[in-house]
Amino acid sequence: MDIREVIRVNDLISIIVPVYNVEKYLNKCVESLVNQTYRNIEILLVDDGSTDSSGFICDKLANKYSNVFSFHKKNKGSSDARNFGIEHSNGSILSFIDSDDYIDCDMLEFLYNEMICENADISICSKYIDYENGKCVEVNNSHSKLVMNKEEALIKINSFLGFDMSFCDRIFRKELFDSVRFPVGKKCEDFYTMFKIFDRCKNNIVYNAVSKYHYFQREGSNSRNPNLDKAYIDASKEQLEFFEKKYPNLLFAAKTMYVFANISFYNKCIKYNIKCPREDKKMIDSVVKNNIMVVIKNKYIPSRKKVQALCFCVSSTLYKMIFKKRS
Repeated sequence: MDIREVIRVNDLISIIVPVYNVEKYLNKCVESLVNQTYRNIEILLVDDGSTDSSGFICDKLANKYSNVFSFHKKNKGSSDARNFGIEHSNGSILSFIDSDDYIDCDMLEFLYNEMICENADISICSKYIDYENGKCVEVNNSHSKLVMNKEEALIKINSFLGFDMSFCDRIFRKELFDSVRFPVGKKCEDFYTMFKIFDRCKNNIVYNAVSKYHYFQREGSNSRNPNLDKAYIDASKEQLEFFEKKYPNLLFAAKTMYVFANISFYNKCIKYNIKCPREDKKMIDSVVKNNIMVVIKNKYIPSRKKVQALCFCVSSTLYKMIFKKRS
C-alpha cells in the first residue's frame, strides 16, 4: 500500500472558519471543505455576530453534515473568532479558511502529505486570486518546493517572493498555538501572529508552490477598504522589535518589511486620492531613508522592490507619478 494512503487517515484536521456577513459565499466555501479527499476533518463555523443570514446558514450546514459544527458569538472580529475555534478544536492539526474563499478538493491531503513526508510543523501551498468578474490568477506558477528551518522561513515571509503572512493556505501542528493567539481588535492579525508561530517551530516548514487555495477578492473586504490605518506598519514594527530580541541576525529582513509597510501606507493614499498627513509622510520618509541601504543589500528580495524603495527615496513626487501610471 502507498504510504500516502496510510497517513491519510492518521490525524484529525480542525478547519476553523470565522463567519461574518458572508451569506453569498458561505455555502461554496463549506462545500469545498466537506468534499476534501482527506476525510478525517472537523469543520468549525464560528459565526461572529453576523447580521445577515450567515448564522442560519451555519446551522443549516451543521445539520446537513455530521462533521460540521456551528458556533455563535458576539461580534469581536476574526481574531477572536479564530481564537474561539482553536479553543474548541479537537484536531492535532489546524487549518484556517476565510469564509468567502474556497479550496481545491485535495488541498488538505496535499498539505498533510507534505507535512508528514518532510517532518514539518507547517505545510504551505500557493494560491489563486479569484476576482468578482470571474478572472482567476495564479499567484506563483513556479511549482518550486522549499524545506526550511524556522530562520529560513522567517526570511522567506519577508522577501515578497513565494508565500506571505497569510494563515489560510497552510496547515499547522496545533501545539504551535499553545502560547500564541491572534490579537483581538487589531487588523492585519496574520502579520501580528505568523512570525510568532514560525518562531515556535521545532521541525521543518515546507512550502510547495502548487496552487490549491482560492482567495476571493471582493468589494468591501478588509484588504480593499479605503480607510487609512497603520495596522500594517504597527504589525511590522512589532515584528522588528521581536527580531531585535530573538533574531538579531535577521534584522535586515524585518527592517526591509518595515520599510515597505510604510511605503504601502503612502501607496494607499495615492490609490484613493487621499492627502498623506504631514506627520505620517515625515515618518515614512525617515524610515525609508534610514533603511534604504538595508533594502538595497538584501539579497532575498526581488530587484523590483529595491527599485521601488530607491525611487521613493529619491523623490516621493516622482514615485507618486509612476505609481499612478502603473495602477
